[in-house]
Order: sequence, then C-alpha cells, then structure tokens
Amino acid sequence: METGKLIDTGQSLEPQPLEWVPVTREKGNDYLLTGQQAYRDHYCHLWPGGDPAPYISRNFNSEVLRHDLEQGDTRLYLLLSEGTPTGICKWVLSKTRKGLPGQNPLFIEKIYFRKAHTGKGLGSALMRGILAYARETGADCLWLEAMKKGPALSFYQKWGFRILGETQVPYPEVLPGEKGMWVLARPVTLPAHPLQ
Repeated sequence: METGKLIDTGQSLEPQPLEWVPVTREKGNDYLLTGQQAYRDHYCHLWPGGDPAPYISRNFNSEVLRHDLEQGDTRLYLLLSEGTPTGICKWVLSKTRKGLPGQNPLFIEKIYFRKAHTGKGLGSALMRGILAYARETGADCLWLEAMKKGPALSFYQKWGFRILGETQVPYPEVLPGEKGMWVLARPVTLPAHPLQ
C-alpha cells in the first residue's frame, strides 16, 4: 500500500483525512515516539503504578523496529491527520490461528491513536483502508486481539468482527484484573461497515 489518504464518511460531522505513511528507517523514530505516546494515552491502567515501561521497552525500540522492517509479511504505518502524527498501525500477513473464517488471514497487531485524535472518525477511516488493502492482496479475513475492558470491543463489533475466543496480555507485569483479551475476526467479504 502506498502513502494514501482516506476520508471517513461515517458518524463524524466533519470527517478528518487520514494519511498512512509506510514506515521506513527514516520514519522509524516518528513511528516509535507516536506509538509510545499513544500507548501511554490509553493503557497505563494495565500496569502497576501506571507505568507501561515494560510494554514500551519490549515493543517500541530500534531493535524491534529493525526486525519488523526486515519481515516481508509485516506492515508498519505512521498515521497522520492534517500532517500531524496521530497514531500507528501494524499488521502481519498470513499469521493464523484456529477457528479463523478464512485461509489467508491478515492479523492486525496494533492500532494505537493518540488520545487527542480519538473520536474523530480516524479509526473508521483506517478500518476502511485495511479492508481495501486486504481485498487488494487476497486476504480473506481480518483478525485481532482487543482488551476485554474499554471501548475497542464495541468498535470492532460494529465493523463486523465476532468473538472467536479469549486470550491474555502476554506480559507477567500486567495487573491480574486487566489481562483479559478477546480474539476477534471477520471475513473480508462482509460489507465495509455492516451496521451502517
């Protein structure tokens, strides 16, 4: 997928343009800093003392970035709105698990938006772009893992994702009551936003 712009025409009164920029080594620092901040904006409550350092140190560093960029099946994007870094997205082609509604999946590993940019239709714009990419590349289903607590589940269900099972955040430091996650999936053949 090339750099592009999507316009969300969903519930937002004034849709915000979303630009997704493929991450390169040159854009890597912007990706890492935006991902770190977006994670802090939403997930400090998962960690003792509100400190997400264990997650950030394992996921947003130059070594992990270099590894991800070398993987032929991994895509990293810096998300911009009006030229400002607003979030990140990471997906992995052909990563599979039992019970998926397809044979050629696309796993959405990370979608993080900065708090100041949530509620503006950017998530819907991104989901439309991911679906378009999946269709263009022959993926037949999308799947992801979402926290049991919080607004993400209802967002994904509006986009046609269904619960396949349960899992947990894989980090031992996470507070026990915050570890629960849902495994969600949807066929790519569903309408872009089935509940609109």
